[in-house]
Amino acid sequence: CNGAIQYTTTGNDAVFDNVAGHAYFLRAFSYFQLVRLWGDIPLWTVLPDNNNLHKAKSPAKDVYAQIISDAQQAESLMNESLGIGYPLKFAANMLLAKVYMTLATNPDLGDGSSNYWQLAYDEAIKVYQQGLINNPSNHFILSNLGNLFYLQHKYEDAIICHQRAIKAKPDSHVVHFNFANTLLNAG
Repeated sequence: CNGAIQYTTTGNDAVFDNVAGHAYFLRAFSYFQLVRLWGDIPLWTVLPDNNNLHKAKSPAKDVYAQIISDAQQAESLMNESLGIGYPLKFAANMLLAKVYMTLATNPDLGDGSSNYWQLAYDEAIKVYQQGLINNPSNHFILSNLGNLFYLQHKYEDAIICHQRAIKAKPDSHVVHFNFANTLLNAG
């Protein structure tokens, strides 16, 4: 990943942007897995050479900051130019949502000033919205998006999502339950 990030020029060609975006995503994803398993770990953001072979551990807090930076960079660079079988832009959004949820439940790892639950919610909404762009009649996505709006007391948006979910799958008891619950609590 570090080689692709270090030696790929971005901003001029969508294919190279996508390659760099995937490298940022893979580095962020890999470090997210590693830091959750072991905590403080060596943080490599450049290629190894004779001067940096014995890297000290970086605090988990710094690793999470790098993960967020890399995932945000991935989101800005990734596109669908590589085709099927590669992570898409909203994979970076989902990773960010998971990272923010981790930070929300572990205050020692964050910066102390961010509302990580809201940041996680914002990234999750992007994933659901992209899912609807790709599959506009998916009742599961529509119903879950409605539930997210419901939890934020955005009842009008929740009702619209649940109505679309019912239209997509009229025989789903879960969709009808979620819709009725939203109507009941919307007043």
